[in-house]
Amino acid sequence: TIDKFLAAIYEGTLWMQDPKNFAEVLEIAKKNLKLGDTIPEREKVAEQIVKDAIPQFGTKLDRKVVDGFNSFLTAN
Repeated sequence: TIDKFLAAIYEGTLWMQDPKNFAEVLEIAKKNLKLGDTIPEREKVAEQIVKDAIPQFGTKLDRKVVDGFNSFLTAN
């Protein structure tokens, strides 16, 4: 249900924003973060990108938007 989906988003966001989980968040993010080989200090750059991105995540979702997205997914 949408309530379970929203609860999972909320719990996941809280987990991600907990500083004690940063190392694991970073490892997960690095699996999908592709930086070019020519970027100096790629590891430090990746770490900073993730640190800067974490506060941007929120837990407020408009139920109508989620319902619309679900409708789209089930129709396609």
